[in-house]
Amino acid sequence: MTVSVDCTTLGREDAEGEFLRELLSKFGLKTLPGHKNHFGWVNHHFAFDAAGKPLTHKTNDQRGELRAALEEVLEEFEPPADVPEILIDRSDPHHMPSPPEGGLVVKVFMTSLAGEDGRPGWSVYGRDMLWVRADEVEALTKGEFPRTLARRMARYHLFDAIGFKVWYPDFWREDEIEKLDLTLRDGRLSGSVRLEMAPRRYYDAQVQGRIEAREGKVTRFEVVAVGPYSREDEGRGAVGRAGPVHTLGVAFMACDENDPARRVPPAATEDGHADDYLGLTADQVLSESVK
Repeated sequence: MTVSVDCTTLGREDAEGEFLRELLSKFGLKTLPGHKNHFGWVNHHFAFDAAGKPLTHKTNDQRGELRAALEEVLEEFEPPADVPEILIDRSDPHHMPSPPEGGLVVKVFMTSLAGEDGRPGWSVYGRDMLWVRADEVEALTKGEFPRTLARRMARYHLFDAIGFKVWYPDFWREDEIEKLDLTLRDGRLSGSVRLEMAPRRYYDAQVQGRIEAREGKVTRFEVVAVGPYSREDEGRGAVGRAGPVHTLGVAFMACDENDPARRVPPAATEDGHADDYLGLTADQVLSESVK
């Protein structure tokens, strides 16, 4: 079974973080003092059996040797007779915050729909999650699209993060929202958004969507933003692909209540930023109350 693990898991103060650190220590790898999520481990490839016995390890520079190493291991592989149970009894709220109570969890997908001069877009896509607060859900059930939700979608989700690890400084700042005009009428959302961090990047998107509610619950949340996106590989952050303008599409779709993906927090909540993301810090609450 193949598993991709975020490097920040190494710094988590919970069962999953401890489990990962124990596994990697069997290869003799050590974290730096006071820095558990040592970035020297990023993009490494490790193989273990189900009991945690180390089998092989390759760095990202050695990834071309990985297949041969795995095939060699499989020639003499014997499944372990005794596999201890892994008890996940707690989670680190700093790295793995929970969705807002009474809120809505929404899947986010992004991809390049077309390159410059109408050339085909890329065959890969990025993923994220959007959290909607309980008070925002209530507004949606009344046919209103709250400004707080519109700003969160614009700042933290309308960008090119295809194939990239997103860090908090990458997201749009409040003063980089040049235009945010979204209207919800009869279940149809429409409008436009203009985001710009001059001269490094911009996104000029048209937004369309359908939002429906029944008996006080949002039963449909489907929104799409499409427009030209441009980025230069310099300045703050590291989001997106450097190069010419391309057409970026970002899609939002409500997450099913039984979908395991609900456990994955939005990238912007990482490292204790959940309150900032949700707009729950004192300054943000005050700012909203006077508008």
